[in-house]
Amino acid sequence: MRSDGIVPDVVSYSTVIKAAVATGDLTRAEELVSEMRKAGVQPDVVVLNTVLAGYAAQLRWDRAVEILADFEEAGIRADMLSFSLLLRACVRAQVPDQARQALVMMRAADLQPNTRIYSMLLSAYAQAGRLQESLALLQEMQEEQTRANKYSYSALMEACIVAGQPEMALPLFEQMKAEGIPADTVTYTLLIRSFVAQATQGVSDRRRARGVRRTHKGGAREGDPLVRNVQAVGAHGVTDESIRMAGADGMKGNAMENDGMEGGDMGEGGDMLGRAFETVKEMSSLQGSCAPNVITFNALLQGCKEASSPAKVLQAVRSMLALGIAPNRNTFRILASELPTASETRSDNLSLHLLAGVTEVFDEFGRQLNGDVYLALLRACAAESNTELVLRMREKRCAQQEAVRGERATFVLRQVQMPEAIELENDILERSVANRIR
Repeated sequence: MRSDGIVPDVVSYSTVIKAAVATGDLTRAEELVSEMRKAGVQPDVVVLNTVLAGYAAQLRWDRAVEILADFEEAGIRADMLSFSLLLRACVRAQVPDQARQALVMMRAADLQPNTRIYSMLLSAYAQAGRLQESLALLQEMQEEQTRANKYSYSALMEACIVAGQPEMALPLFEQMKAEGIPADTVTYTLLIRSFVAQATQGVSDRRRARGVRRTHKGGAREGDPLVRNVQAVGAHGVTDESIRMAGADGMKGNAMENDGMEGGDMGEGGDMLGRAFETVKEMSSLQGSCAPNVITFNALLQGCKEASSPAKVLQAVRSMLALGIAPNRNTFRILASELPTASETRSDNLSLHLLAGVTEVFDEFGRQLNGDVYLALLRACAAESNTELVLRMREKRCAQQEAVRGERATFVLRQVQMPEAIELENDILERSVANRIR
């Protein structure tokens, strides 16, 4: 360009700086800013925001603050976008105090924060669980007549959950609707998370209290509603019929029916899980922007697992698949995780019962389970010395993989998982044969 006698102007430099930022070379971007100043070309706010965007993308909020100060010293006034980029860096880097300072700097520049800016700051507080500051910021917005939106209330509800005060999320949800702000999938899912958090808090308290009242140390009480279905399995392992019973337990009728807690002794935790299921049911009826998604069901599944409620887990799985919602990796991670209980013996029984039921429900809807769930099922079978289920699952896996090379296999095993699965299967079967010989 210079060789042709053309002198670069601010637009030319802006284009080259933007290209440097796009490649992540922020050192080069700053060198170009220095070069343009030496050439007598004054950077403008577009150049400032381009560089700020690069540092925001790398979460380097501290350098973004320095760049902002440097440009202001040079007489280039930051605009709303400049402070929005700085706030974004602070929020993503989870430094709420620096995000608040960005708001102070914005006011010092005679710029009035808008709803978007406030919502970003609320998100920073929410991630840190700083509920009181979040509520104070909402009050500040109201005093300045800045109307909150669904993102503002989403951040406030998140703050309630992270701060360990999930019961405060519902009043905020109702306040949002009272202000004429429509709920969506995100706000409904946060409401479900708040119910789940209350349910698991109550269950954890009761589990700790029950731990000192067990008549048999480490054992489950006869008639405990959490082991009734396990007892029904019998002493000879999990049969096809028992798997079908597990998969159908508490889930007859419509996808979202029968959402009372099993046995009725889960107290407030059961009530809260029931409200979570009712909220999913409401979302399903509303559809559109309120329809439940896989994140909604993952929150519900996580709560059911933490509440040690196998029937509720199966009900949530059935509901999700009945609505045509495909599970993701997090869904399978939750399903494969251990079931928290007060007794290791009871945990093994319940894990086997639960995973067998999950297998049946997925088969019913023609869905594939991943290898994480299969390995968890094998470990539960090993703990219970259940060879019958292992044989049946291995035969099904081998037959399907032979027929369609795994494309429609019940369990989708990654290459790295296959050796561990085969080793577990063989170990369980070999131990069974050894026990019979003895």
